[in-house]
Amino acid sequence: MLSFIEYFGIQTKAQKNIMAADPFENPGRGWYHIYTQCLGSQKPVVPRKIPGETLALLRVDISAYRDRDLDESACNELRDLFERFVQADLDLIIRICYDTEGKGMVKEPSLFSQVKNHMIAAARIAAAFHEHIFVWQGLLVGNWGEMHGSRYLSSDCMEILTNLFQKETGGKIRLAFRKPVHLRQIANENETIQNIGFFNDGILGTPTHMGTFAPESESRVNWTDMWPTADEIRFMKPYTEVVPYGGEALMAPAPVNPRETIEILRGLGVSYLNSAHEASLLEYWQNVNVDGCSLYDHIGNHMGYRLRTGKVSRASRESLTLEIINEGFGGFYEDVEMKIFASYNTRTYAGQVGEVQGQIRGAASLYPVIMESSFFRSLPKGVPVTLALRMNRKSDQRVIRFAQQGNDEYYPFATIQKWL
Repeated sequence: MLSFIEYFGIQTKAQKNIMAADPFENPGRGWYHIYTQCLGSQKPVVPRKIPGETLALLRVDISAYRDRDLDESACNELRDLFERFVQADLDLIIRICYDTEGKGMVKEPSLFSQVKNHMIAAARIAAAFHEHIFVWQGLLVGNWGEMHGSRYLSSDCMEILTNLFQKETGGKIRLAFRKPVHLRQIANENETIQNIGFFNDGILGTPTHMGTFAPESESRVNWTDMWPTADEIRFMKPYTEVVPYGGEALMAPAPVNPRETIEILRGLGVSYLNSAHEASLLEYWQNVNVDGCSLYDHIGNHMGYRLRTGKVSRASRESLTLEIINEGFGGFYEDVEMKIFASYNTRTYAGQVGEVQGQIRGAASLYPVIMESSFFRSLPKGVPVTLALRMNRKSDQRVIRFAQQGNDEYYPFATIQKWL
């Protein structure tokens, strides 16, 4: 149903929401698959566009270069690799690493200077693709590139690698650390480091998320210690509103019930999850129902942002306000254009009549944003007019759909029947 802007004010009726069992595709959120490329192997990985997925985690193993710089051939290979995923319309989660077998210390360079050179080279290449990189995970080092099991995880080493990354990318690519304690080890209590967040490959596996956080039985003592789970989640919240949070979910010894699972994922602000690991947990989610659909589909529909429109109000003789609510687990991280189109007694939206002012980037979960648009003078008087909203991501003009919208490009949100 639509909202009706009438002579005597606004009469708002319930809007038709699509069911959670009817998933729809939006960029910059949701499920992903992992693709692993060993640089120098001459066996290029080929990305696949999987229905419903707009993300891909590209894990690049550079252990073949542990004792030397990335040469021209390696740099070209890395550029070509990024380009293939861009051409496949996939936003990239990037993890450059030395190890994919849990042998970080064996496969890492013996000199930290070599790690620094690799960071500089890889970050420079990534900078040219910054509009297509969703998030960059880790600092090259550790088992599976996950920042554990490495000789290069002192606060000095992490700070140097972080600064190199930010310098070479111009701060245009979001960086995710494996644990919140890693950030506290390079920043003091009064310091905020921009564009840094976290990723978690142990979600739900244990109450501490497989050692991501300290047990609740421990007390929060020092700034540079790991904190109990609840304290860490509160600490992370301002960062997850700026940098997407996600990773891999694991099956706990006793499966977490559906409602608690949803509550935990929302509390963490989860925007993306691996759709192939862990198989036993994903199967469990697919066979458990919640709110009329499988838990798997419910999670898929709510990861990251899930936007719906709320109240429509007449702000003045020339403008209206539109409430937009994010019902997803995570924040809204996209720069968008929101244009208003008109239809006169048809379902065809032939012409743009207005543009919504402002941005909803940064809209946190369940936090309403009020947008305003002025366009009434451009509308013909005396005929009913249906107004529709189309939202496009600025970087590539991909459509961002509302929860009520389904797979249509335009979302009708109001009809004007009478005029002042």
